[in-house]
Amino acid sequence: MISTLSTAIGALRLAQPVLGQQQEYDTVGGVVTAVNKLAIVAPYLVLAGIVAVASAIYIKRRRHN
Repeated sequence: MISTLSTAIGALRLAQPVLGQQQEYDTVGGVVTAVNKLAIVAPYLVLAGIVAVASAIYIKRRRHN
Protein backbone atom coordinates (compact mmCIF):
# COMPACT_ATOMS: atom_id res chain seq x y z
CA MET A 1 0.00 0.00 0.00
CA ILE A 2 2.85 2.40 0.69
CA SER A 3 4.33 1.84 -2.76
CA THR A 4 0.94 2.52 -4.37
CA LEU A 5 0.56 5.73 -2.40
CA SER A 6 4.05 6.92 -3.27
CA THR A 7 3.47 6.08 -6.94
CA ALA A 8 0.24 8.09 -6.89
CA ILE A 9 2.00 11.03 -5.25
CA GLY A 10 4.83 10.81 -7.78
CA ALA A 11 2.30 10.85 -10.63
CA LEU A 12 0.66 13.94 -9.16
CA ARG A 13 3.98 15.73 -8.97
CA LEU A 14 4.70 14.94 -12.61
CA ALA A 15 1.27 16.19 -13.67
CA GLN A 16 1.76 19.66 -12.17
CA PRO A 17 3.19 22.32 -14.48
CA VAL A 18 6.54 23.89 -13.68
CA LEU A 19 6.53 27.67 -13.21
CA GLY A 20 7.66 29.55 -16.29
CA GLN A 21 6.65 26.80 -18.71
CA GLN A 22 3.67 27.09 -21.00
CA GLN A 23 1.54 24.07 -21.68
CA GLU A 24 0.41 23.39 -25.20
CA TYR A 25 -3.01 21.85 -25.59
CA ASP A 26 -4.16 19.77 -28.50
CA THR A 27 -7.37 21.00 -30.06
CA VAL A 28 -10.36 18.76 -30.43
CA GLY A 29 -11.61 20.46 -33.55
CA GLY A 30 -14.26 22.94 -34.51
CA VAL A 31 -14.35 26.50 -35.72
CA VAL A 32 -14.14 29.71 -33.71
CA THR A 33 -16.76 32.23 -34.80
CA ALA A 34 -18.01 35.57 -33.55
CA VAL A 35 -20.98 35.50 -31.20
CA ASN A 36 -24.12 37.60 -31.66
CA LYS A 37 -24.49 38.91 -28.11
CA LEU A 38 -27.94 40.39 -28.73
CA ALA A 39 -29.25 36.99 -29.84
CA ILE A 40 -28.00 35.47 -26.59
CA VAL A 41 -29.44 38.21 -24.34
CA ALA A 42 -32.74 38.74 -26.22
CA PRO A 43 -34.76 35.94 -24.51
CA TYR A 44 -33.82 37.32 -21.09
CA LEU A 45 -34.80 40.84 -22.15
CA VAL A 46 -38.18 39.57 -23.33
CA LEU A 47 -38.69 37.69 -20.06
CA ALA A 48 -37.79 40.78 -18.05
CA GLY A 49 -40.26 42.82 -20.12
CA ILE A 50 -43.05 40.30 -19.56
CA VAL A 51 -42.40 40.30 -15.82
CA ALA A 52 -42.38 44.11 -15.74
CA VAL A 53 -45.68 44.39 -17.66
CA ALA A 54 -47.34 41.69 -15.56
CA SER A 55 -46.17 43.41 -12.37
CA ALA A 56 -47.48 46.77 -13.56
CA ILE A 57 -50.88 45.28 -14.41
CA TYR A 58 -51.05 43.51 -11.04
CA ILE A 59 -50.17 46.67 -9.11
CA LYS A 60 -52.63 48.80 -11.12
CA ARG A 61 -55.49 46.37 -10.53
CA ARG A 62 -54.64 45.98 -6.86
CA ARG A 63 -54.64 49.76 -6.26
CA HIS A 64 -57.82 50.20 -8.27
CA ASN A 65 -59.83 47.86 -6.04
